[in-house]
Amino acid sequence: MGVPNTGINIFMNTVGGKWKGLILFHLSRGSVRTKDFYTLIPGLTQKVLTDQLKQLEKDGLVVRELFAEVPPRVEYSLSELGGTFVPVLNAMCEWGFVRRRPGNRERTRALLRGVRVGHGTGRGARNRSLNRTRAARASTTGPAAGEFVRSAAPPARTTRKDVETRMLESVKRFIRAWRDYPLRPGETIGGRYEIAEWLGMGSYGLSYRCTDRQTGREAALKQAKPSRRRTAGALLRRERDALLAMDHPFIPRCRDFFGDRRSEWLAADYVRGRTLEDLIFEEGRVFGEDDCLAWALELLDRVDHVHERGYVHLDIRIPNVMMDDDGLHLIDFGLARRIGEHEALAPDGAPLPGRMPAEIASDLEDAGHLLLYMLYSGYAPQGGEAGGSDKAGGAPEAQGKSAEAAEIGAEGESPVEAAAHESELSWEEELTLSGPTAALLRRLLRLDKPFTDAKEAAEAIRGSLERLRREEREAQQKSRSQSL
Repeated sequence: MGVPNTGINIFMNTVGGKWKGLILFHLSRGSVRTKDFYTLIPGLTQKVLTDQLKQLEKDGLVVRELFAEVPPRVEYSLSELGGTFVPVLNAMCEWGFVRRRPGNRERTRALLRGVRVGHGTGRGARNRSLNRTRAARASTTGPAAGEFVRSAAPPARTTRKDVETRMLESVKRFIRAWRDYPLRPGETIGGRYEIAEWLGMGSYGLSYRCTDRQTGREAALKQAKPSRRRTAGALLRRERDALLAMDHPFIPRCRDFFGDRRSEWLAADYVRGRTLEDLIFEEGRVFGEDDCLAWALELLDRVDHVHERGYVHLDIRIPNVMMDDDGLHLIDFGLARRIGEHEALAPDGAPLPGRMPAEIASDLEDAGHLLLYMLYSGYAPQGGEAGGSDKAGGAPEAQGKSAEAAEIGAEGESPVEAAAHESELSWEEELTLSGPTAALLRRLLRLDKPFTDAKEAAEAIRGSLERLRREEREAQQKSRSQSL
């Protein structure tokens, strides 16, 4: 009977099963779109893929990136921790190749012992065995049959310095990944915050859901990434300053900032809610044009408050907009800067990361991409079901679709993903929108003269929404009069 905390149990709990190894193998070759997994791994269903990717993402091996582009797309890639699994994948591929060839059972056993049968023992013999196996594969099966993660065949000549350099880089990556390994539930930070759940890892921080022992309330705890301590710490301090400047019921408040375990920590209000990605991909929600405009009005109210306090958010993306029964919450101020602020520097003099210039137009453009993403929830490619109305997702039958209606085609794509794989049409050609909505979208995306501030943008959205609702009321009255 195995001991729960032994290495093999931890390994199997993290990457065991039929599908995780195959998913990690294909991700080790580069980023993969959701749709492409079904081609790369025959027999994989949408439900299984979704569950496996969620587990790998939660364990910190995989990173999901959602691009609010036109059309939107989702890509998965290996995290820094996931990159340390590549040597294991290489060993698995090597073992599998040797094992599958007839008469190679004894050679496989010898390979695992580090012995090349009939050619001596020790490290040099094992290296010769590996090189000959690779050469045999390249000459008999060709590159198409090669299974190695990094290349189909090894370099013709590898020097000791090359080997040492690669080993050193592997060790460095492993150390960074180990330092950034998430803490376990039940551990206490700062003598006050008990970890309930690890939420995820970004480029410069780790996030947890915690219980504040002093108040009994839930808190969101963000840790400056240990492997990037100086830059991550500088960013976390900037986020603290931005949150302290805010005073809005739908923007989390900074509750605490402290040092512990050689890291800096930021405690803020924890927001329970769903992202747009959850609503569209998991719940199969389809938003009509009027729904999208109403949500955009709420978002611009939060954005306007940020601007009035002298800041720009600069990271208004799908994961940072949460929705619950009370309304829409704007979270994660990790990249926020003061309006007009020039490039900021870390303590070591290196420039701090930033997605866009510290301008009001940057936030409005992000809001435009988010609005466009919602509108695509009702988009139906040719032959699709969802949102096949005069307005994007505007028909009553489209708005009432269940989760199954969001799955289009044999590959189980949602309408948003399906749009990403259609022909190269612009959003204006793919979506049927009212004239005012299309016009304000062009201004938000800076295709036409941009809005000067969030108030002006909100006024344009309000006018378009009122027109849509008026036309809907008139259509309902006309329908009732005809029925009478």
